[in-house]
Amino acid sequence: MININHELFLQVRIANLYMERHNLSPQQFLELDCECKILHFLEIGYEPFHLTGDDGIIDELDEIVAEQLAARYPELSVAASAPQKGNSNGDSNIDGNSNGNDARPTPPLLDAFLSSKGL
Repeated sequence: MININHELFLQVRIANLYMERHNLSPQQFLELDCECKILHFLEIGYEPFHLTGDDGIIDELDEIVAEQLAARYPELSVAASAPQKGNSNGDSNIDGNSNGNDARPTPPLLDAFLSSKGL
């Protein structure tokens, strides 16, 4: 019988979906995780999250990441308020290019954080 670590499985699945949704590289995700403890949040929140759909979990992570980045880096809130690249209907990635998948533009505060880290 195979033993599956369900918390780890959730972390891997959601991390991959989060990177895909926001068009992040693994390096960018790891930098964000070091700052916001996304994987830890998924581990301790396994009980409610395993009953939630993937989109709901990612939306929750977006809120938590935005709150944590705004609290730690108030100067990024100013950078995040600058106009973003891409069209207004959300069909392009952060570079303004059509991506052909479900990736969404990177949230402004997340984009400002990654830019501040040179990512």
